Amino acid sequence: MAEAKTATPVARSTYGKAWDAKRIALYFLLAAIMILVPIACTAAIGYGFLVRILVIVGIWVLLALGLNIVVGYAGLLDLGYIAFYAMGGYAGVLIGQYAKAALGGKPAKIAMLDLFPGHPVGAQRHNGFMTGFGLKANDAKSNELSSTPETVCAGDTDGNQAKGQTAMENCLQKDPAINVVYTINEPAAAGAYNALKKAGKDKGVIIVSVDGGCAGIADVGKGVIAATSQQYPLKMAAMGVAAGVDYAKGGKKASGYVDTGVTLIAGKAVAGVESKDVKTGTDLCWGTK
Repeated sequence: MAEAKTATPVARSTYGKAWDAKRIALYFLLAAIMILVPIACTAAIGYGFLVRILVIVGIWVLLALGLNIVVGYAGLLDLGYIAFYAMGGYAGVLIGQYAKAALGGKPAKIAMLDLFPGHPVGAQRHNGFMTGFGLKANDAKSNELSSTPETVCAGDTDGNQAKGQTAMENCLQKDPAINVVYTINEPAAAGAYNALKKAGKDKGVIIVSVDGGCAGIADVGKGVIAATSQQYPLKMAAMGVAAGVDYAKGGKKASGYVDTGVTLIAGKAVAGVESKDVKTGTDLCWGTK
């Protein structure tokens, strides 16, 4: 009887190993460029036009990759993953409605503390707030920031507490009678509050924001922020992973649209605007409690 022959492992070619080494080197080079270009631009010209363009390009690249995974690899015509990206407009509407009701019919003098010009999510939140407040706003597809006579000041914060404080200080110099402050996120809101408190105006101004992280919800409880629109990125991620597991195990394909929700969390409820209390926000918040 002839002996059974075992297959001899085929050694990888020198060419294949060299290509792997080149590919790894290319990845490291690209990573270095992505890290160093923003730092160099910031050092040379500040957080300027080029960095903003790179951020916007990065956002659209991520959306394109998401589309490729869902439609290209999984074969699902399901665009629900874009919902969280587009949720900013609705989150802005909720805090706009709250600020309008909380103001109680007084003439509005609004400070708009934004991210930076041209950012899609920043524009959606900004314009959504104005729509909720009842002011004329650009179309939801526009990345231009709306402005009306009621918006007496606007400043960029980069979503940063220190820059939020600086922007608010500048706005108070322009118009000390500001009574409503829209902020792109809760760190910027905390900075705005610090500026108002320093000026002795922290008691008479309505600050609203977006995100619903645990630190932001705590600030609602302290009276730093009047209300914030809470979003649920962890819930969306968990549901996405669960759907992937179901498909891998049993071939069950996800379909349709699942609303992961936006909830207005307010320190004080106002008539005509649905909201939840700080305890609910704390139970549902993301980040360190």
